[in-house]
Amino acid sequence: MAIFVISALTTIRLISLLSYLSLIFMSQSSLGDDQVQVHLIGWSCERSTNNTASNIYTFNLSRLFSRKLYDQGGNSVYYNTTDGTEPDKVYGLFLCRGDVTKQTCQSCINAAIDFLVSKCQGTKSAITWYDECLVRYSNRTFSFTFESVPAVIMSNEDNLNVSDPVGFRKALNQSFSELITNATSGELKYATNIVNISSSVTLYTLGQCIPDMSKKDCRDCLDSAAQLLKYEKKGSRYLYPSCNTRFELYLFFRNSSIAAPEPVSPVQAPHPTPTRLEALIWGGTGRKTGHGFQSPYLYQLELY
Repeated sequence: MAIFVISALTTIRLISLLSYLSLIFMSQSSLGDDQVQVHLIGWSCERSTNNTASNIYTFNLSRLFSRKLYDQGGNSVYYNTTDGTEPDKVYGLFLCRGDVTKQTCQSCINAAIDFLVSKCQGTKSAITWYDECLVRYSNRTFSFTFESVPAVIMSNEDNLNVSDPVGFRKALNQSFSELITNATSGELKYATNIVNISSSVTLYTLGQCIPDMSKKDCRDCLDSAAQLLKYEKKGSRYLYPSCNTRFELYLFFRNSSIAAPEPVSPVQAPHPTPTRLEALIWGGTGRKTGHGFQSPYLYQLELY
């Protein structure tokens, strides 16, 4: 019997290793010509004794990635699933931004899985945010309530420069108020808004929750995330595990499903040149800050 136990554990380790290697191969081989470029924001995969995965858990995670999350990437904006049985059961989900195409969603899921496999191997819980999607896994069931940690706040380092800052803040608050009402009323828990502040300034806002959240929890989450944005900056975003908010002075989402007001001036395109950003990630055992000269929200942060 002892020999059988040792042999079984060795087999599990081998299967886990092969699954891990196959995931890397799968992710790399999937990045073909039809893949859309996606943009990493931040991640958290705390490395501690309490967060160390067993071999069986690692094997279940590999199956969850390769047979479930990966396969569903192009079929739905949101998907949550499980693999295995307690005490090694794995819970996983992805959420793509509500406006992205199926191809972009699939590309983001592929990239996020590839990243988590390479960066967070051996951990029981992790989360990564991309501009286009979120992917996370855990050894505990997701509550689908308002989760405040870990969290990422990112802001354009340039200060806002408008002729009427008080009026701008009022318009921004009103935009988020309307947006949150629309997001919590829809099945996808996603909404955007466009407001013409003046002849030269157009405001774009976005909010999204995990679709399984209740209307109240989604509202609480979006309210909190909106209040924590840096309104004195030209742009800012706040990302929780359960929701996120963002505002910019340029169009950063696909607005085919929203009727924008009559433009006073041509719609502003995303900044073609790199923008200096401030970034901060909270949660777990500490925090890490950083600055970077990169395109909006490509700053990469890791929490240990």
